[in-house]
Amino acid sequence: MAVAANPSLTTIEEWIVAILRDVVEDSVTTIERIEYLFGIQVANAIFALTHAHDEPREKYISRVLKNVIATKVKFADLNHNMSFARLRSLDIVTRDRLAKKYARDMNQMIQGDA
Repeated sequence: MAVAANPSLTTIEEWIVAILRDVVEDSVTTIERIEYLFGIQVANAIFALTHAHDEPREKYISRVLKNVIATKVKFADLNHNMSFARLRSLDIVTRDRLAKKYARDMNQMIQGDA
């Protein structure tokens, strides 16, 4: 819910996507079900944000950048993930690994499609 509370997200669709961004990765819910319940715009953004297990990060971020809602939600998600309060709650090994991953993702997003 913290990501959906980001003030940069201002539309109902952005809030829904922020809340559901990991649902396909973490459950049996399908993109088709999301489209049925929330419409094609939300489904397309969720699809863009769904990272396949064997997919290179660069390809994933490139797909995110092609969808405006997914891009806004991913920036909000990265900002939350990189927050001092969140990172300091992790053990040092996990904190260092995730901080590097998030920094790479943020850098690719800022530079644009790689």
